Amino acid sequence: MNIRGYHVIADFFDCRKLPTTVESLKEILKCACREAGATILATVSHEFSDGGMSCVVLLAESHCSAHIWPEHRYVSIDIYTCGQSADPWKVRDLLYEYFMPYRSKNEGLTRGVYGAL
Repeated sequence: MNIRGYHVIADFFDCRKLPTTVESLKEILKCACREAGATILATVSHEFSDGGMSCVVLLAESHCSAHIWPEHRYVSIDIYTCGQSADPWKVRDLLYEYFMPYRSKNEGLTRGVYGAL
């Protein structure tokens, strides 16, 4: 059986700390990805008129994204990595330390598994 990648999905509720600009969100994601061993290729981000933010970091290993609803103090995180060089759970843990949610929900999915059933 071969595994193509690992996908971590996290919801952070009632965050005690949120970035104030989309540029700071971009730096937070890039720092977490680098510290977890990922190679950053590009970033794209957008700040909404209501203060919400979205950022996607394209990785050589796949991607990391965050979407923030400041009025709900909620952050939606998506981290997908392929190969062994980057640890998606470490990215999640570093982001958890930054956002400091009172509650979180996390799910990990093995992607691209094939072989005899």
